[in-house]
Amino acid sequence: MNPLAAAIRKVRPPQQPDPDRESDQLTGTLRALHLDNKWLEIHLEGGGAQRCETPVDVLDDVVGPMVNKNVSITGYWSRKRGTRRFFLDDIELA
Repeated sequence: MNPLAAAIRKVRPPQQPDPDRESDQLTGTLRALHLDNKWLEIHLEGGGAQRCETPVDVLDDVVGPMVNKNVSITGYWSRKRGTRRFFLDDIELA
């Protein structure tokens, strides 16, 4: 298990299955991240960009070196405040 996945599991305890959660995997180039606002953005292989919401305090040392590199992100889609958003569970170099 990579360090980011381990940190996420510590921050985010296991939850009951949520019928509104749709698991997915995204692949693309990590182009932006904002540590204070807890998000990162990848440019998808098929075109376009996707912002990914991240857990608290897990990005700085692990994700920083991945900027401008191809990454594979696993996570889930969920509706928050009426908007469909992607929430990161794990990230690794592709």
